[in-house]
Amino acid sequence: MIRLLIIAAAIVAAAAAAGEAQIVLGGDCGCGAGIQTYSTATAAYCPTSSYPTCDITKMIHANCKISCDGVRSNLVYRNNSAIWLTTSSISCINGEYKTSEGAKLVNLLRPTCAFKASCDDCATSFEPSCPTGMTCKAGNLEQTTDTDGCGRMTCKTGSLRLYTEDHLPMAYTATKLYCNTAKKWTNYSLDGSTVGGTQINDIFHANCVLPKTCEECISPAATELSQLPIPFRTGYILDSVIHFKEKGSCSEISCNSGYALYGFSGSVTNVTGHEYTIKGWLQCDGTTHWTNGGQAYTPSNLIVACLKDAPKCGAYDNVDIGGGSVVCVNGQNRIKCDQTGKKIEVFDAEASKLFEHMTFVSGKGWMSFDCTGNARIWNTGKNEIVAVACEGFI
Repeated sequence: MIRLLIIAAAIVAAAAAAGEAQIVLGGDCGCGAGIQTYSTATAAYCPTSSYPTCDITKMIHANCKISCDGVRSNLVYRNNSAIWLTTSSISCINGEYKTSEGAKLVNLLRPTCAFKASCDDCATSFEPSCPTGMTCKAGNLEQTTDTDGCGRMTCKTGSLRLYTEDHLPMAYTATKLYCNTAKKWTNYSLDGSTVGGTQINDIFHANCVLPKTCEECISPAATELSQLPIPFRTGYILDSVIHFKEKGSCSEISCNSGYALYGFSGSVTNVTGHEYTIKGWLQCDGTTHWTNGGQAYTPSNLIVACLKDAPKCGAYDNVDIGGGSVVCVNGQNRIKCDQTGKKIEVFDAEASKLFEHMTFVSGKGWMSFDCTGNARIWNTGKNEIVAVACEGFI
């Protein structure tokens, strides 16, 4: 009995020395007692020749499956040998251990989470000086972490330029920089590798440069529907064009939500309105020309407008209108005088009265509004209106 206790104590001591963490894939999973994991990261419990470190606390154990939490991690294990293997997960399925690839494991040993060297901690800073004739903004320089867990540096807009620690231009060109496991930026790196690219070993600064002229395009926006080609002068609602102008950014034009950006070459009528605005926005380039997303030029006589379909108007009681007509405005039939500023004169059996506006109310008749805001419904079915004319027509 004493000998058994001594052996048990020795086993516990050995396990403690090895750094036992937890039992996984056991219990109700149906794979027996489960598999012992270890918290130590020594070579016997972590493939340190390929991975700098292992961290058992990053192991996820749920629904009879183990995997690892972390972009640059792999689940590593041994299977009846001293050779380390990798997979994305291991599950207990019908009493058997299987990898995510479907391989059956006959003697699963020492699963843990192994981590590749980090590659998202390369240093840099924004270069405040800007070349003559160019414009720069810190917000255009973008540093992100890609799907491989490695850092990337690029420009949201503009061209990437690098400068020495003394703020002098460097003879190094690239559209994107990659952070590698040596904590250095390079013009190419796959999964943080230090092989294959030209590495920048010196301290440097970076910015994104744009031609200053790309801030200076004049907005070609229409302010009235009458400025548009004839097919677009009715049936649409016109909104103000958003003209974005900010130092360090090329000017852009776009529309508020609910409106679409239309573009026209002067008054040409055989158009859809989207020949130049298929992207929904236009950008000014270094030659002060508007381009459709930086891919093609727009015509020099460009007119743009933010439009949406106007509500349709229904039927209305017909009346003869001298010097005016019925128009559909935002879903309402209204009487509009041909001459701007004229009031509407309504004649009944006895006299005439002047009104500011007249709108048709479905099922009721024409409603007039005078200059004080008073309103009246005219029942055309009862011949309350003898005639309608714009002021001065009769």
